[in-house]
Amino acid sequence: CSCLPPAQLFSMQLSARARLQSFGFCSVSDLGACLAVSRSWNADSDSEVTWAIVYERTQRPVGGLPGGDFSQRALIERPFGKGAVGWRLAVLVEDHQPDGNAERYRHGRITAYDPDVDAYLVAYDGNSNGTGRQDATATQSQGGDVVEMWETERMAWSEALRSNPSLAGKSRFVFLAPPGGCWPDTLAGSACAPSAASSAGSEHFLRFGSWKRELKHSVQNAPTRLLQRLEAHRHEVLYLAFAPCGTMFASCSRDCRTLIFRRSGGVHGLFQQEAELQHRTAACRCAWWPGAIDPTLVVTTEDTSYQGFHGASFLELWSLSVGAREHCSNSPLEQQPTAATCVHRVQNQPFDIHTAMIPCPDGAELEQDQQQTQQMQLENCDSVEPLCFISGRVVLFDASGRHVQWLDVWPGPTHPEFCMIQSRPNQARPLARLRAECGANYLHALQAGPDTNGRNNRRLLALTGSTPLLCDSLALADLSRLTAQPGAVGLMTPPLPVYDVALDIVPLVGRIVLSARWSRCSRYFVVNTRPYADADQGLCSRASHNGSARSADWRRPAPDLSTSIELLLFDTRSLDCVGSFDGHYAFTTKECPFTIFTDDWSDGDFLASGSEDCSVCVWNRRQQRLVRRLQDHSAPVNAVSWNGSGLLASASDDYSVSVWTVPSDSGRDSSRFRSG
Repeated sequence: CSCLPPAQLFSMQLSARARLQSFGFCSVSDLGACLAVSRSWNADSDSEVTWAIVYERTQRPVGGLPGGDFSQRALIERPFGKGAVGWRLAVLVEDHQPDGNAERYRHGRITAYDPDVDAYLVAYDGNSNGTGRQDATATQSQGGDVVEMWETERMAWSEALRSNPSLAGKSRFVFLAPPGGCWPDTLAGSACAPSAASSAGSEHFLRFGSWKRELKHSVQNAPTRLLQRLEAHRHEVLYLAFAPCGTMFASCSRDCRTLIFRRSGGVHGLFQQEAELQHRTAACRCAWWPGAIDPTLVVTTEDTSYQGFHGASFLELWSLSVGAREHCSNSPLEQQPTAATCVHRVQNQPFDIHTAMIPCPDGAELEQDQQQTQQMQLENCDSVEPLCFISGRVVLFDASGRHVQWLDVWPGPTHPEFCMIQSRPNQARPLARLRAECGANYLHALQAGPDTNGRNNRRLLALTGSTPLLCDSLALADLSRLTAQPGAVGLMTPPLPVYDVALDIVPLVGRIVLSARWSRCSRYFVVNTRPYADADQGLCSRASHNGSARSADWRRPAPDLSTSIELLLFDTRSLDCVGSFDGHYAFTTKECPFTIFTDDWSDGDFLASGSEDCSVCVWNRRQQRLVRRLQDHSAPVNAVSWNGSGLLASASDDYSVSVWTVPSDSGRDSSRFRSG
């Protein structure tokens, strides 16, 4: 044997069982090199069990959970109610006028909790240099110095809160350490996934026939590398969305601007700012109009205050220049700078309904010449029927105190009547009006289902709740089953048709809803939720969705929310929950939890979501496995968006947008990334 090559000699001495055990520690590239050592090595290293073990070990977040340091872990493991007694914390001093951006905190320990007013009794350290509010709730020592004080986690109303509503979700408490400083061995809410090795033969897991191909699919398609960091915004970036072409995206910010970025230089190029849209208030949501001749963006702007409706929120339709159109059609011509024009603006009340693009209601009549124009358009082109968009008109209360919501239906850019409202903006009128009886809460975050097989989806998804404060349910409306009301609205000529919208409510027991959206294939609802910290407390505090918004029950403190977010996947037909994904976290208060938006691939294989722990999470849907945790931001990540060609963008409160890509573009199956 001394004359044999070293590799062959080593392969003879190493048993098959030992080889299998050692292969599990190989990297993907090293495992490929093992195939060339010998036939026995090839058989062992290329076995299904080996690839399943490698998949299990490599397809998980690198660097562990986000709770490595004590400050981050204290946020995740923070206690609630009586469970907080004994914890050390720092409390923000609200009446302190800071110099610049400095904030002052007082350090102490929680000694008691009062559930009736949701307040904590804090015994402050004697050397704490902050100053608290002096009121009748303070307990004084014999010398007259305040040593204990009842504190609430929610921030008081201020001018800063008026200009930046997101501050309403900021906690005054920073939990520092548990009693005795003893941390649990494991982090609560850590993501779990089924074992790949134990499921090597499962059809549910193996879409591509083997774990070797599954590993290749994940490595080539799940982003891991930061391509670019864009810092053009001057305030928190609340939302972003890629255009259907995948070469442009829009980002909405609290700096009252929406920025358009375009990729140059082909698949290896970077994004450059192409246009700037100015708004009167903060831009909080946007959507690209499907089928428009010029790229068209619908932007939702916030009201001036989250307390009440002040009439400052609008829906704005922006049309981009020919240069953007050429780029989205992959024209080889040199691109011109993109210009943007606001072609229509309509008031939207309340602003957080956002908007939905829907087919025109069947009974909304057009003038005769407009009917002929629409018929000719449908006969002479392959596009689907012209779409309309929804704006909020008003939310009222009926005699029993339940919400009654009125929505206006407006013609969109592809509708024959759109030119008419552009030419006479002061005389513009909607095509129809919708009326929905909502109960204790109104409809939030409307979204129409995506097109399927060239036909518009007439189902509407929204958020609602059994309390006026938080959303804890999904609401579904079938726009093909509208009920026409007799009579006209006001003195309009011709009469404006009005329709009653029937709602199907899907309660999510034991949790609130942060955001919900249709999957691009229209098979699923992707829903980000926060469970209640105490499931029994949350269940006891819920009531019927038909209840009154004026009930005295809502004056009681809201149940505490867990810091762990759960992303749920619902089948759109059966409404059954078919998947649950965790590993991302939220730290904002129960009074105003942040909205965290999600997105998915067109084929439904990968899901992504932002997180308040400053990371972006990516899951494999079929295996319910967290495969990536992308970390570049220094503040909560509010929204993510896939571009349909291997890129993932994330928007953060750190004023930046990060664009992520796969390790290499070589060999990637681009057909897997078609836009949905």
